[in-house]
Amino acid sequence: MKIIQKLAWILLPLVFATHSFAQGDDDNKEKDDKIEALKVGFITKELNLTATEAEKFWPFTMKWKEN
Repeated sequence: MKIIQKLAWILLPLVFATHSFAQGDDDNKEKDDKIEALKVGFITKELNLTATEAEKFWPFTMKWKEN
């Protein structure tokens, strides 16, 4: 019986924590989009890409990332 109680004390918080992380997926999508835009801007700046180079580089990179 004590084993069941110990398991309950361990597993119950994990179940609630997992459930709370599942909330707000729309929020995560917006954050992911913002991070992606910041990443593109940062890499473009660091590589000193011109507009023409960026137009060729990013579609190729995004296609590679999806695969």
